[in-house]
Amino acid sequence: MDIFMDRIVRFTRKQPSAVQYGVLSSAAALVVLYFFSHDVLYLVSFLAEVLRFLGVLLLLQRIVVNKTCHDISLKSQQLYCAVFFTRMCFKLFYESDMLYAFVEGLCLAATAYIVYLMMGKYNPTYSRENDVVKSWVVLLACILVALVLHPDVTRDWKINVLWAFSTYLECLTLLPQIVIVHRKRSVENMISHYIASLFASRVLEGSFWVIALLIRGYARVWRTIPYYVIVTELVHTALLSDFIFYYIKSWRSNSKMVLPGN
Repeated sequence: MDIFMDRIVRFTRKQPSAVQYGVLSSAAALVVLYFFSHDVLYLVSFLAEVLRFLGVLLLLQRIVVNKTCHDISLKSQQLYCAVFFTRMCFKLFYESDMLYAFVEGLCLAATAYIVYLMMGKYNPTYSRENDVVKSWVVLLACILVALVLHPDVTRDWKINVLWAFSTYLECLTLLPQIVIVHRKRSVENMISHYIASLFASRVLEGSFWVIALLIRGYARVWRTIPYYVIVTELVHTALLSDFIFYYIKSWRSNSKMVLPGN
């Protein structure tokens, strides 16, 4: 495994643009494939999945190439493992959508490998002192709320709770990473791109629900779902609004992203 990863590192350092082009091309191929087998609504949803996967790959590339996990939240990555696992189970066992489940599996595998690197090989570079959010509190809170408040997605109570738990957890998963970012103020480009990719993915998921509920009229079928979706999207947007504002500002000025002090 180490020899294989060393080869990837050397290749990435020599031809970073080629690697990124290959990733984007592969993602585009999957999107085109999905376009010809589903309608626009599902294309939007699947594109959100691809963007999320690209964000995870960007973060993994940063760790492997720079040989450090400095300023990356281990707790956010652990929570994302739970998110990707539950989403994969929902797609696989309820919706029976193998392509969706495959992408979720890729996200899970890449994120689990990030956790493995952060807890092992690159643990000495982990910013433990800044990763202060108690992830178990976030996890437990989402479980308890999902048990009480969950929409009638299916007739199976367990599936409904699983869907709600995944939805609640995903909107809070970046909280530990955002805390680190605000503590450090200066944000490395690759980390900022990673967070922005996940935010863009959520925007597309929000677009999916707008199309499904308001344009396609699915609100008549999914009567309770809109309330859960709106609340989680508002929470997620509130957490990242400040970050995204300064991300766009730094991108337009072609400068390193720096958050304002308190």
